[in-house]
Amino acid sequence: MKACGTDYHRAKALMDEMRTMRLSPNHISWSVLIDIYGAARNVRGAIQAFKTMRDVGLKLDVVAYTTAIKACVNNKNLKIAFSLFEEMKRYQLKPNWVTYNTLLRARSRYGSLHEVQQCLAIYQDMRKAGYSSNDYYLKELIEEWCEGVLNNNNQNESPLNIKYSRDKTDGSKPYSLLLEKVATHLQKDVGDNQAIDIRGLTKVEARIVVLSVLRMIKESYWLGKIIQDDMIIISGVGKYGTGPANREYEVQQAVIHVLQDELGFDVETGHGAVYMNHSPCFPDSSNSHVFQTIEEPKYHKYLARRPQDLGVLKVTKRSLHSWLQKRGSSAVVH
Repeated sequence: MKACGTDYHRAKALMDEMRTMRLSPNHISWSVLIDIYGAARNVRGAIQAFKTMRDVGLKLDVVAYTTAIKACVNNKNLKIAFSLFEEMKRYQLKPNWVTYNTLLRARSRYGSLHEVQQCLAIYQDMRKAGYSSNDYYLKELIEEWCEGVLNNNNQNESPLNIKYSRDKTDGSKPYSLLLEKVATHLQKDVGDNQAIDIRGLTKVEARIVVLSVLRMIKESYWLGKIIQDDMIIISGVGKYGTGPANREYEVQQAVIHVLQDELGFDVETGHGAVYMNHSPCFPDSSNSHVFQTIEEPKYHKYLARRPQDLGVLKVTKRSLHSWLQKRGSSAVVH
């Protein structure tokens, strides 16, 4: 059957011949047939063979699902591919490395927040299952999607503004750390009013995280979600860390440049505490770059007993709303 290449008619005839000889096609036979249909760009035939396999009493396994998913991905039928993946999980079948990798490479670019969330969820699932992935490939797609915020702001620029994407410091840590932070932010609802902690990130990483949140806000706004509060960025620039050689200071200035010069936001800088639920709360010193959801960000109230400066940057909800209104949305700000 494998020798049939893309001749699914011949492969199907061989399957019928097996039955006449009282040989029962097994999982391998059916998976090969599904793969041949996919290679011949016959997605309908691949899915029909997949369903027939179940109808004849064979229990679908990870190989059959992965082969059907691959057939759909290779023929750009991503809706069915991802639905098969979800069905597979419902039946408690554990995807393998090929399953995950096929889905992560399903898109050459992202068009919507949902697509990014979908792939980031698969990426996280893959890592939890103990499989390694090509973080660089996914990071490039996320970066391109984030840079779309700038492209909308500067219509005369090239399709992908990546002038910061080759930062030499970028290779100093695994991309997976960055992707985990982006994923954590994008899984939240825009109404949750999340603060962004960029401490410990490089200029490139901080840029991507901030742009990813802005893109999420923009797409959610187009769908009618309300801008409820300011956007807060915690840079970690301390009292004695304002010199040009200070790493945190350089990252902070890079983010300010993106927000002010490239996107036209009014950025307020401040020091001191950030409050949550009317009680003082500070970001911890762990490796997490994601701050907690803030109900009432009274960060301009200073606490004299706090020895360090959080390096708080603020983009007001009014500034966000003004930026979003330029794109013709009918949502409102409260």
